[in-house]
Amino acid sequence: MSDEIVPDFVEFRWKVDQIQNTRDSILVKTLYLLAARDCEIITKASPSDVSTTPYGKFLKHEIKDNPYLEGSDILLIKCPIAKRKQINREELKPYYKYVALPTEKVYEPWTLDLMEWLEIHDTLAFDFTRQHLLKRLKKNLGDMLPKRIKNPLRHFRVTHLVTEYDFDPNDLTAYTGWTVRTGFAKVGFTLPTDQLQIYQHYRWKQYLKRLLKELFNKKGEYIG
Repeated sequence: MSDEIVPDFVEFRWKVDQIQNTRDSILVKTLYLLAARDCEIITKASPSDVSTTPYGKFLKHEIKDNPYLEGSDILLIKCPIAKRKQINREELKPYYKYVALPTEKVYEPWTLDLMEWLEIHDTLAFDFTRQHLLKRLKKNLGDMLPKRIKNPLRHFRVTHLVTEYDFDPNDLTAYTGWTVRTGFAKVGFTLPTDQLQIYQHYRWKQYLKRLLKELFNKKGEYIG
């Protein structure tokens, strides 16, 4: 996706913060913060939609100590990766990525919204079909969504991780669930092997440092 059709970081967040329906607000924030594909957070598939496998049931979360801020926590979410699935004769077993989100408001106020939702619902999965999810996105984000682009919020997040947080290829690989080879190819590098991929689920501790950048003041105003 071209950066030209990715909304400005502040403009996008302002738009999302105007969403009045709590469920829809959490839906958008979940897709964005997890850099998730739509099928990775839903639990239903339309009978006519044979190309979509809902992975939402595999989402897990836990609260862990922030290794860089004493007395602070992170929300650590174990996310299925739809395009990197293991299939055996008995069941579908996805690969996973780990998304770590700081819980301090100055770094990421939307994490607090997800945690409030989790206290009530205990999951960030939605009992939607892909078609219904897209309908909710269009209703709330309208013209901000580029036409004919799949998983636009995932692309928005990836772009913002680079522009706002200075993520490098390794950070993006760990955060998005790309293979190591794909992650480096996105920024113009070629690697001969994916042997490093086995270590990626530990790498949230490395990229978390980049997310500890104060973007908002205590009033939730962007300070960049």
